Amino acid sequence: MKLILRWIAPAALAAALVPPASAAGPVAGEVTALYWGSSTTIDTAPSEHSYDAAARADLWFVKKLGVSASWYRPQPEDALGQVDSMQYANVDLKWRFLSPTKNNFFALGAGWQQVEAADVFADETTSGPRVVAEGRVSFVKVLYGYGRAAWLPALKDWELLGTPMTGGKGYEAEAGLQIKPAAFIQIFLAYRLSHTEFESAGGPFDVDHDGPVLGFGVNF
Repeated sequence: MKLILRWIAPAALAAALVPPASAAGPVAGEVTALYWGSSTTIDTAPSEHSYDAAARADLWFVKKLGVSASWYRPQPEDALGQVDSMQYANVDLKWRFLSPTKNNFFALGAGWQQVEAADVFADETTSGPRVVAEGRVSFVKVLYGYGRAAWLPALKDWELLGTPMTGGKGYEAEAGLQIKPAAFIQIFLAYRLSHTEFESAGGPFDVDHDGPVLGFGVNF
């Protein structure tokens, strides 16, 4: 909840305060509620369902400079032991290098990501920089294809369930369809994956999440 209030809520509030008429002006954006039907695999444990709600917000200024924030919280089931949830939150700053039209673009940027593992005893976190790429292409008037990807080159050392973790890195990606059935309304159908890896005393330690994404939001 702290992560929502820190990053997602301010972006959503900003979106609510901007009138729809500004969509063609210097500021445009999207606020979307998501459901990630993910499965989680931690190290060598069997894969478990970990579906939960998520959120994302985007703002674009002067059609080129963008800022986005997102929050995901997969919740593995009991077979994965004491891990109650894995929370991923990030903030990115992006620039549209290619933008032949408003709905067709390719952007690159950088940001910061925090990963939190909540268990029955404590909340443990790691964080680090990320490099991002994002694009969208228009198929027909109400249907778009989109993709987002991020590379995490260096996550700081931390302890997961009391075990020291070092050399952290990872990546995540999402691709799918964006449907606009009416003005200022959008639906997302996509597939998302996330991978982080560390070194521990027992060898490599990987955490993977993947599964379909359903989203509903507004744009302005």
